Amino acid sequence: GGESAGLVALGTRLERGRRTMFGADLSLWLLDGDAQGRVLLSFARRGVGRWLELGGGIGAHVGAGYGPAGSLSLRVHVPPVPRAAGYLRYDAAYLVDGDARTGQHALTLGLEWGF
Repeated sequence: GGESAGLVALGTRLERGRRTMFGADLSLWLLDGDAQGRVLLSFARRGVGRWLELGGGIGAHVGAGYGPAGSLSLRVHVPPVPRAAGYLRYDAAYLVDGDARTGQHALTLGLEWGF
């Protein structure tokens, strides 16, 4: 079995490019009152299947342990409002805290606005 916990997250993604984009993804998570963060080098490809964007990232997680982290994302950009996107994102990390080794996973469904 697994455990569930309350989560508040704040994130930003800075990318450059046109159809293929590279950049950084920074996140701060408050998980059951503990602050945690992730820094990922990100990449994304727009125009997959007309309105879709596929992306991913790899980097590090710090907070309740430390270790490698990654993400996968799918965004849908709708032509009437090209800066808005609906997204589905999966985040994972393998955390080391002393002798303990744990995996952390999150699935996010949301809306975002690009600048």
